[in-house]
Amino acid sequence: MSYKSEFVTDREAWNHLVFAGEHSNLVQGYEWGEFRRYVGYTPHRVVVRDGHRIGAFSSILVAKSPLGTLMYAPHGPVFADPAAIGPLMETIRELARETGAILLRASAPTSTCSLLTGSGYRALADQRIAWNTGRVDVVLDLAGSLDDLRGRLRKKTRQYLERSMRRGVEYTSSLDPVRLYPLLRKNAARVGFAIPPLGHFQALCDAYAPSRCVEIWFATYHGEDVAGLLTVSQGRAAYLLNLGLDIERYDNLKPAYGIYWHALALAHQRGCSTANWGTCDSDQLPREGDKSYSLYWFRSGFGCRPHLARRYCDLVFRPLRYRSLRMTETSLGATLSRFWKFYREFRCYLTDSKAVGSSRAGRRDIVRD
Repeated sequence: MSYKSEFVTDREAWNHLVFAGEHSNLVQGYEWGEFRRYVGYTPHRVVVRDGHRIGAFSSILVAKSPLGTLMYAPHGPVFADPAAIGPLMETIRELARETGAILLRASAPTSTCSLLTGSGYRALADQRIAWNTGRVDVVLDLAGSLDDLRGRLRKKTRQYLERSMRRGVEYTSSLDPVRLYPLLRKNAARVGFAIPPLGHFQALCDAYAPSRCVEIWFATYHGEDVAGLLTVSQGRAAYLLNLGLDIERYDNLKPAYGIYWHALALAHQRGCSTANWGTCDSDQLPREGDKSYSLYWFRSGFGCRPHLARRYCDLVFRPLRYRSLRMTETSLGATLSRFWKFYREFRCYLTDSKAVGSSRAGRRDIVRD
């Protein structure tokens, strides 16, 4: 094989090669890279091929941080042929020289980690890193009929779903993050975590609206929104990304159960084979009493199962600065996570302020169905 690497700039061409394989994931897609521009990343999409034969591909996000320039391959690189690693490594090193990057952090599929470590990458034992997505996916298999899916629900989950369906809750789609945001804030305040600014969700909708694979579903009761769910469907997977709820007034309706089931039934009808509910913060299942246990209990009631999908590996370009970065990551832990989140949200705030100040009238409206 005579593999050569090249950068891809066409959305349809990139998504076609990404979502044709078994290791495809939302964060490898073209739109995700465009969305991440909002927090300061620049996407580079590399494919290694010989004619029409694909050897490897990787979406690489480059960002400047307070610790230096970082390169990140979310859920990649992905290989169809181990022989493609040479051309890919050459392109990655050239990009690192151009950007002055300290490292490339790969959150690669577990099946390719030995290939990467054999080519100079350093395997990391970290279960979770603040600026990377988690290693464990929470996935629901949509195989079988809807009756099969319903039969796999936990008994209590099925009871709550039936209660929600009996109360006359209605479901409509409207790509309106401004409408969704108050529900997101209520849910975040209830469970005690922070959410990104509104601009984060607007940027996500802007990135995915041209391909028409993003939806926001609202559950309404007597004309009032009681729940909202932002979803994206690409390849044969549906991704259930952000849930907002008004539990204080409408807990008796069990709106979370109803709106998730509505999204799952629609994904099944459209031919999706899996539903991805996000990632876990740890390789170990949470135990009763842990902060994340209630969320895990809710997901598992629908039949979701955790799957160790990837591991972290680093390709180092600047050893001295890399050692400092790793010492910071491993020693500060939660403090670094909070600082990194604050840094990104501050960038978002500046981006939002600039956009509002310079182009209130000129900013493109979000496409709505």
